[in-house]
Amino acid sequence: MTVVRLERVTLLGLADERDRVLADLQEIGCLHLIPLGEVERGAAVEGTSSKAREALKFLLSCPQPWRQSTLAEEFDPVQIEERALEIQRRLLDLEDEKDALSECIDLLAPFGDFEFPQKKELGGLRLRLYAVPDHQMGEVEATGVAWSLVDSKEGTSYVAVLSEKKPPGMPVEPLEVGRRSLHELDRSLEKVEMAIEDLRAERGALSRWLTLYMRNLDRLEDHATLENARRLALETDLLFAVQGWAPVTAVSALRSYAEDNGLALEVRQPTADETPPIAMENPQQLSFGEKMLAFYQLPGYHDWDPSSVVFISFALFFAMILADAGYGALLGVGLLLSWKRMGASEAGRGFRRLSSWIVVASLAFGALIGSYFGVSPAPGALLDRLKIMDINDFDTMMKLSIVIGGLHVILANATTAWHRRASTRALAPLGWAAIIAGGLIAGVVPAALEVGVATLIAGGLLVLLFSGTRPIRGPRDVLARLIDGFKGVAGISGMFGDVLSYLRLFALGLASGSLALTFNNLAAQVADASGRQGIAFLFGLLILVLGHGLNLTLGLISGVVHGLRLNLIEFYKWSVFDEGAAFRPFRKKENVTWNH
Repeated sequence: MTVVRLERVTLLGLADERDRVLADLQEIGCLHLIPLGEVERGAAVEGTSSKAREALKFLLSCPQPWRQSTLAEEFDPVQIEERALEIQRRLLDLEDEKDALSECIDLLAPFGDFEFPQKKELGGLRLRLYAVPDHQMGEVEATGVAWSLVDSKEGTSYVAVLSEKKPPGMPVEPLEVGRRSLHELDRSLEKVEMAIEDLRAERGALSRWLTLYMRNLDRLEDHATLENARRLALETDLLFAVQGWAPVTAVSALRSYAEDNGLALEVRQPTADETPPIAMENPQQLSFGEKMLAFYQLPGYHDWDPSSVVFISFALFFAMILADAGYGALLGVGLLLSWKRMGASEAGRGFRRLSSWIVVASLAFGALIGSYFGVSPAPGALLDRLKIMDINDFDTMMKLSIVIGGLHVILANATTAWHRRASTRALAPLGWAAIIAGGLIAGVVPAALEVGVATLIAGGLLVLLFSGTRPIRGPRDVLARLIDGFKGVAGISGMFGDVLSYLRLFALGLASGSLALTFNNLAAQVADASGRQGIAFLFGLLILVLGHGLNLTLGLISGVVHGLRLNLIEFYKWSVFDEGAAFRPFRKKENVTWNH
């Protein structure tokens, strides 16, 4: 759970070697490129091409794809991509033109087929067409302009008006039909429809290369990545330069490459005001936590990596919200059924690891509170021996939720203090940790009330004295620091509010258990109803299945939403203070074969 240290690397070489060097750097795959060329600052530098996948999506949507070709020697993926995207653009334009023509034809049809006269033929007047509701024709007559009723149907009068300027007082706006006649519009529409048919036929012809195209998708994206890198590099008539962030562990390889290829290399550490991208290094079992952070906000480079903590605590919170070992077992069955499919990609394998943690945590917590689909084990049974808590014991469960919340926020502050240990800035988060610890001791352990109060007061003094960061050069600075300190102490209500937010773990778990018990009782009552026992039993079983299905669904939603909220809002508030960008190395993609 560490942030990978990066260094800023600049490579300088002869201009005619640019393409070769960039291709080699793409093979090495360790640089996050920094724009030096003629691109906007902040432009995407990861080099991933969406064009290749956009072209693939367009070809896959072909209603009647052609037989797939295996003639690889006649296949050019770049040409297929470019032509598919061009066809897509032309089709969109032609469809818009077709809609516009059809609308004009519908508007003009009631007036018949005629040629619009030129303005000079009318002595400076202009012909305008209107579709006026019948009940507003009196307003047309009141305008005093020259007009003629061409047609009237379905409550609408179609009126032609001659006037130099747009006449005031007309109840509606003139129709926007252009200056072409009806037969000209019909001919244009026919040409557009034929062009659309031709392009759709060409798309069908291109679809014969779908299988080969999908197999070359990574090659296309690598090509686009390389083209993007050329734009990011700086080039003059004689020299070129490329710059990027590289992990410190990769700098030696870049240095060797530069020496072997006669390139100038400059390496330096990031300055305090620079914001390098962030790369995190975690054990494989916990690495999916990085994607969970990316879902909300990555920490800044100068922050710490909380992904492992978020990963573990999310699984724990999810289990407490689900609050049932039976539901955990159902999730385990679902996980086993989809195990192989989830292992088809790295993202799937990461989610599979997270799901495994959730299943184990749900089984463990459900056993500790003795809940199996809302049913408690019989006294003295093996499962009953595992039960050490009762979810209906409000006092204990509320204390447990608050203690877990307090420890979670203490961990956030303690880690922040450790990260800042080289300066006095570490003392303020250490003070917050002490305040929470003192409050927990005083509230949970009455015998240690004095210890808790003393710890709380000591933490408050640390927050008061060290919340400000301005240097002290005189009495005014001391006063300003104290003011900053009082502002910091004023956040104590927010801190306790954050800790109390963890009560939702108990509340949602209790709601889940109560619903499970309610559905069990309702199903039992229906099944035991007098009369036709077979039908009653079926209705009772239906209530049981649908009720627990609904409860499990609500538990899953609550577990995800509130499990993430407690980690990415309450926990983040006290541990992550900057927002970072992901480290995206300029490298070739792995070869992945698409199946169609």
